[in-house]
Parts: sequence; C-alpha cells; structure tokens
Amino acid sequence: FLADANGYWKLANGFIMQWGFTNAEGDGTAEVTFPIPFPTKLLTVITNPEDSGDFRTTSVDILLSFNPAIARTKFDARVTHMVGTLFPVQQAGAGRGFYWQALGY
Repeated sequence: FLADANGYWKLANGFIMQWGFTNAEGDGTAEVTFPIPFPTKLLTVITNPEDSGDFRTTSVDILLSFNPAIARTKFDARVTHMVGTLFPVQQAGAGRGFYWQALGY
C-alpha cells in the first residue's frame, strides 16, 4: 500500500488499484507511468480533469491510448478543452491536470 499522491493498493487476492495526478505537456499530451506494473492485466483506467477555475472552458476531453506491449506499465493521454462561451474553440490542454485511477491484477 502506498498512500501518496500517486499510489497503489494491492489486495491479498492480487487485485491492484492505482491512482495519481498528471499534468499535460504544452501540446496537451501526457505519459503516465503506474507506480507499480500490473503483473497480469490492466482492466480499466478512469480519468477526471482538474477544475481549472476558468469559466470560459466549457468541456475537457481526455483521450487515452494504450500500447498492448506496455499497457501493464503506462498509458498515454491527450487533453483538449473547449474555450469560449458563444463560439467555443478546441485547444490543446497545455498544462491541464487530470486525476486517474487504474484497476487490474
């Protein structure tokens, strides 16, 4: 068990829950490495964008991609957000942070 900002909890039956927080780079991309690798299989990753407090942001999208060869150790994300209230424009989520949780065994 690692109770940290990026941590994990490994149960006696082998099930693992991992969590963390990541900031996107200037182009909106982020590479997330799990605190520990999943020995057998990654089941799911759930994300939630950090609230930026910017009232002009109308939505935040986080697109995840997985390379099957390394999916037990990390994933890539691309963050975009819509800015503007009358005519929103999609922009890269530069510096946008997001929380993530991964489940597997």
